[in-house]
Amino acid sequence: MTVQFLCIFSSYFHQGQKPSINTSGKSDIYALPVLRLSDPGWRSALDGSVVTPKRYVTVALYTSVECPIARKYRPELKRLGAEFGEKQVQWRYVFPPEDKSAACAAFRESKLVGIPVFEPDYRLAKLCSVRVTPTALVFDSGGTLRYRGRIDDRIAVMGEWKTRATRRDLFLAIREVIAGKKVTRPQTDANGCFLPFVVEN
Repeated sequence: MTVQFLCIFSSYFHQGQKPSINTSGKSDIYALPVLRLSDPGWRSALDGSVVTPKRYVTVALYTSVECPIARKYRPELKRLGAEFGEKQVQWRYVFPPEDKSAACAAFRESKLVGIPVFEPDYRLAKLCSVRVTPTALVFDSGGTLRYRGRIDDRIAVMGEWKTRATRRDLFLAIREVIAGKKVTRPQTDANGCFLPFVVEN
């Protein structure tokens, strides 16, 4: 019940909220932070080993075992995995460290393409102003952040769920990055469940 309340509250809260991020002196508050994916601090949820990024287009999908909205997106994430596969995209599902004991079982059950990881200090999440699950980050093959935001537009005000998306934001962003194009909409508002470090602070 608590998790569902936080999800609904987060959805409502983010509707009128502009992201607060460091953009290297740029005045546009909607600009993405300028950073490269070199050492995100990820560890494998399977064995705790350090997971370093390779020179692929990389999708880091912040998710959670407990978030009902994140669970609802599993079919769309499976669809995206089938559409792009691992030859074009490196998929990393970033679970809160609090979830790591349950992350492997949840990941196996979901049958998603990629690797489940956790981020002990939320370093990349904080740098990219990721506050809720699910939130997607897309990096090009050089490691530059090109997209941050929602998977699609199915989650609306106060947790209302549309049966069909009218815009598949993550799909479009990945396709544009693979093609070497500028991402048409590099940032969207993600709605979902707050990450634990947000709630604690």
